[in-house]
Amino acid sequence: MSGCGGESAGPSPSPTPAPSPTPTPTPTPTPPPAGFLERDIDVAFVGGSITAGATLSARSNWSYQTWQYLDGKFQSAAVHDYAVPGTTTHFATHRLKAEMAGVTPDIGFIEFAANDASFSRAQIWSYTDAVINIYREANPDMLIVYVAVGLARDEADRRAGREPANVTYAREISEENGILFIDAGAALWDEIIAGRATLAELLPDGVHPSRAGYDVYAAAVQSALDGYLATEPSVHVISSRYIGQTGLGQASMETGRYATGCRVEAQVGIDKYLSDALVCEEGQSFELSFTGTTMGVVQARNTDAGRLACTIDGQSYTPIGFYLPSAGDPPKIFVQQLYTGLPNQNHTVRCTALAFANDPSRNRIIIGRFLFNAGTLLNR
Repeated sequence: MSGCGGESAGPSPSPTPAPSPTPTPTPTPTPPPAGFLERDIDVAFVGGSITAGATLSARSNWSYQTWQYLDGKFQSAAVHDYAVPGTTTHFATHRLKAEMAGVTPDIGFIEFAANDASFSRAQIWSYTDAVINIYREANPDMLIVYVAVGLARDEADRRAGREPANVTYAREISEENGILFIDAGAALWDEIIAGRATLAELLPDGVHPSRAGYDVYAAAVQSALDGYLATEPSVHVISSRYIGQTGLGQASMETGRYATGCRVEAQVGIDKYLSDALVCEEGQSFELSFTGTTMGVVQARNTDAGRLACTIDGQSYTPIGFYLPSAGDPPKIFVQQLYTGLPNQNHTVRCTALAFANDPSRNRIIIGRFLFNAGTLLNR
C-alpha cells in the first residue's frame, strides 16, 4: 500500500553529533615562595678566641651552639669560622675580605667587644664599620649580628646598672648600621648578680667562659635570634654607614715576601699568619714601599724577639720593641700598629733589627704579615 502522496518513506538520516567542547587547560600553579626558614644558608663568624672553634663540638662554645641552632632552624646551615684568637677589629679589616673570598654568607656574626675593650670610640666605630662593610660587599642581603660578651673588668658597671663603654660603642655603631646587636655579656652578669652563678664559675680567668659561661652566651643569642628570625627580616645594603668617610676599605695584608732583605721562611707548626715570615737577625735590614696612612705588622711572639729601628721617607723613628711577656716557643702572633697618621702617599720604609741593650739574646725579628691602610678614623 502506497503511503499518502504515492511515495514510500526512506530511513531517517543520522543526527550530526554535537562537537565536543575543547577542555580548558588547567594552569600549572606557581609554587609559593619557599618559607624564610626553608632554605640552606651559610653562616660566618668573625671574632677572637671566645668565638674561634665554631666547628668544634668538643669545645661547644657559643658560636658552635649558635651554628647548631641555625642548622636546626633552617633547612641546613654551613659554617665558616674566621675568628682568630687574640685579635681585634683592626686586624679583621685587613684580613677578612681575602679570607672570605668566594663565600657569600646569609648570616654573619661579629664578636670583638672583649678584644676591642681598650679601643676608643673612634677605633671601635671605625673598625667595626669596616668589618660590616666587608660583610655587605660579600652579600648585600646578609643579616649581620653583633654579639658583645662580658669581662671581669665590667663588674662595677654591671652592678651599677651601666653598660661598659666598649659595649656602648659597639652597640652604637651596630645601630648606626641597622644590624642586630645582642649584649650576651649582660645575660652573663645577670646570672652573677642574681646569685645563680659566680664570676669564677662563668669566667674563670676573667675573659674566657667556662662551659657554663658559653651556655649562658648561647642561650642569650638564641633567644634574641628567635624573635629576630620570626620577623623574617629582609635587608639589601651594599656598604656600611661610614666606609666612605674612613676609607678603611682599602686595607691590605702582605706576606714577608713583600719586603726585600733579611730572609723569608715559614715558621713550622704554628700560626698560619707566620707562613712566609720575614726573619731578621741583629744588624740585618729590609726595605719596602707602600701607599697609605698606616703600617702595622703581624709579629711573632718569640722568646728571642728584639727591636726594630726604621726610617720612613728618610725620617728616623724610635725603635720599637718586639719582645712580649707572653712570648712562647713556638710563638703565637701579636698584631701591632707601627706607624699611624702618615700622609696618604707613597712611602719608602727601611728597617734594621736590633738587640735589647740589657739582654743581647733578644735580637731576632719575625714578621709574618705587613698591614697597610690608606684610611683614617672617624672623629668620634
